[in-house]
Amino acid sequence: MIWTADSPFEKSKEMSRSGIIRWWEIHRIRYNVLVGLTGLVTLSLVIFVGPLAVKPGVDFEEPMGLIALPIAFGVMANLCYTAGWIVDIVFYRRTPRYKLFRIGLMFRS
Repeated sequence: MIWTADSPFEKSKEMSRSGIIRWWEIHRIRYNVLVGLTGLVTLSLVIFVGPLAVKPGVDFEEPMGLIALPIAFGVMANLCYTAGWIVDIVFYRRTPRYKLFRIGLMFRS
């Protein structure tokens, strides 16, 4: 599994607002790895399985869409991730909200 001893789901000591932002930013790398892997699987399915669903000679997906949409998805996923720590510090409770992190991962999938 991708989580290590420094799992985002382990409880930690109380933190300042800046500490909570730092916690979220450290875990952004793992989040982006998961977003990237999901994107690669989806893109592979579109490229290899998608053409089986349409008549020969017809594009399943617009070629420009295969370039622009993954980039747009990555940008939007990171904007939503940033919203996670914003919500966390607006409703400051001295510890990062692990449940909020998990919900974000499930919503992304």
